[in-house]
Order: sequence, then C-alpha cells, then structure tokens
Amino acid sequence: MNRKKKISQKIAKRLKNAKAKKNPRKKPPYIAKADREAISEPSDTTDMD
Repeated sequence: MNRKKKISQKIAKRLKNAKAKKNPRKKPPYIAKADREAISEPSDTTDMD
C-alpha cells in the first residue's frame, strides 16, 4: 500500500505541475504603493497655461 501511495503521489505532483505550466496566472503582478504613486505622479502635473 505504501509503495502504491508514493507512486500515485508522484504522478499527481507531476500532473499538477504540468497543469500549472499550461495555465499561467492571469493576475497582474503586484505594484507597491510608492511605485504606483511614482508612476501616476507625472500624469497629474499638467501645464495649465
């Protein structure tokens, strides 16, 4: 029983990794608050002549 369980766990692990590679996360990467402010800062300062 123990040997069968180990083999099935290895196979399940391989399948899980393969599925994860096929379906990459679609979530955008996290941007720190300070970085977000730095990015949006130049667009806020427009000339009002």
